[in-house]
Amino acid sequence: MFFKKNRYLEILSQYDKAIVLNPNFWKFYFSKGGILGRLGQYSEALEVYKIGLKKNPKIALLWLGVAQAEMKLKHYSLAFDAAKKTLALDSSMNHAHAIIDYCRRFLYLDDNIERCYRLPFDRHAFVSYRAVSSVTLARAITEHFIRNGLPVWFDEYQILGDQVKDFEPEIEKGLNKSSKALIIRSSDYHNSKYCKEEFSHIKSKFDPSHVIEISLLPLLESEPKTSWPMKDFDSTAYLDIINFIDETWHVQEHDLWFTYPPIPENRPKWIHIPYADVKFNFADWREIEVLSTPDTETNNFHQRSFTRSVGSIVLKMHVLVNPSTGLNNRFKQGENVDDKNVFYQNLVSTKEFMANMKEFGCSHKLLGNHLIFSCNFNHFAFTYAFSNPSAGIRSIVLRKYVLTFPGHRTQGDIEVVITCGINNMPEYNLQEFVAFTPLFDSVVLNARTSGRT
Repeated sequence: MFFKKNRYLEILSQYDKAIVLNPNFWKFYFSKGGILGRLGQYSEALEVYKIGLKKNPKIALLWLGVAQAEMKLKHYSLAFDAAKKTLALDSSMNHAHAIIDYCRRFLYLDDNIERCYRLPFDRHAFVSYRAVSSVTLARAITEHFIRNGLPVWFDEYQILGDQVKDFEPEIEKGLNKSSKALIIRSSDYHNSKYCKEEFSHIKSKFDPSHVIEISLLPLLESEPKTSWPMKDFDSTAYLDIINFIDETWHVQEHDLWFTYPPIPENRPKWIHIPYADVKFNFADWREIEVLSTPDTETNNFHQRSFTRSVGSIVLKMHVLVNPSTGLNNRFKQGENVDDKNVFYQNLVSTKEFMANMKEFGCSHKLLGNHLIFSCNFNHFAFTYAFSNPSAGIRSIVLRKYVLTFPGHRTQGDIEVVITCGINNMPEYNLQEFVAFTPLFDSVVLNARTSGRT
């Protein structure tokens, strides 16, 4: 190994001399980068490839070198992007396909939406949507904005007060502090008076070039497709979101990856929930032992825990089933209900749930209040900062899904509480946490009725 290293250093010296003699010959940069890669000096190799690309921007092998170096540095989004550029120049580069497949494991991309788009913001981007029909998509886009440090105004992360009267004023404040808008136009968008007000403000006050309209498919087959959607801005169909935003807003500064809907990678591994007619797919997760407590045994709770490793990150999901909860006023996704009432019903439920949690001597701070649809019915979830100094736990970020399903051979409904976190996250960091929410969502949103009788 020592001999090889000395030999590589000698070769590097020769390439340095060659580059001085002929600085425009791309093969020198490609070869030098390869040697640095063999030495494990991936950052240095990356810089060499980039210098070569400045002089020869259309050389596929240099882009492939960038993709390899970025992947080794665990910059998966940048590696994915460089591999795409490699294939755009030379579609026969099979190694570029392999890099894309590898990086997809960490980027959670659906096959239909696997393109990177960038978005520069000086002020907030306001997300306007109809909660009962497009909240999952709106939240997925928002959380990827957050992941990439882009300021975004989304009601689930902004309106966390106690009073229903705060709803409209807070929306107005959000509109006034925003310079861009993303309108998710479902077929029932204009059935909401709040969406109408947001749309009117955006249309009258915003630069049309700063507004993007995403058109979703009609919810009902009977909806006349010839008259929908009514386009007021440049619009895109759902599957063209990534490319459309990139081309419309000419983004250059941030890599933003979007995944929707989250789909498990492996074959299904269904976990049936006791007392309820529902099952969850934990295909990509490993079950671990969970310790029972006197409280769980006394109340006949059922609990299970699962972990999943993503690189050096260890994710955890804890499932707690409470068979003795009361009835819940459910509605189906797409029903014409009042958005404000739904929002505050969820917020009140979240505050009550968190108040009960404080009895255990822990500190909680609400960060986000979420409307969830699972098995086609509404539920609620919340993202929060948690700390317990007496137990040596500093502030970390968790998400708790509180799901209510019809009881199976029991009276009333069954409450399923799924708590999600990152085992080795050192401290509170919402930006890092939301990078993994697609994996938590993939379990909850893809639940099915078990079909038991």
